[in-house]
Amino acid sequence: MTGSVQLHPKDQVKYGAPPSIPFDLNELGVKQRAAFERETKRTLKWFFNQLQGVPELDEHQNPIPVPVVNPDGSPKLDDAGNPVVKMKLTRDPEVFAMYAWLALWGHGIRVPYETFDVIEVGLRIDYGNDETDEDVDEGKAPATDSESSTSPTETSPTG
Repeated sequence: MTGSVQLHPKDQVKYGAPPSIPFDLNELGVKQRAAFERETKRTLKWFFNQLQGVPELDEHQNPIPVPVVNPDGSPKLDDAGNPVVKMKLTRDPEVFAMYAWLALWGHGIRVPYETFDVIEVGLRIDYGNDETDEDVDEGKAPATDSESSTSPTETSPTG
């Protein structure tokens, strides 16, 4: 997953970071992977699952379906004329800080994760497909048809 991170100007100064840090999650180094798991106390498997989004569950532990809508607000229909639905996905909001931390680490800026924090993360995740590009500006997660502020789009990246 090739992407880039843009930090808030105050964080650029705080961490000595350039305005934009391009980086590719498929090119994580061995030490970078080990540092991520050691510093964040999370596995890379958890991290990648969170980037893709995990289904939000109802009170009976069933995935919550949401209708897909067209840009004009009308329901999207499949070839048979049935409404298209997808599963409502959610993310742990901290995943964006972790992404920024990994980008800094890959750029040679070493900050202990325990003391790391960002004001606003402008995050662009490019999955290599125009239909699945996501933008996260000023610390906000990409909006979906369900309008959840921490939910990704329905299409997940390939790892």
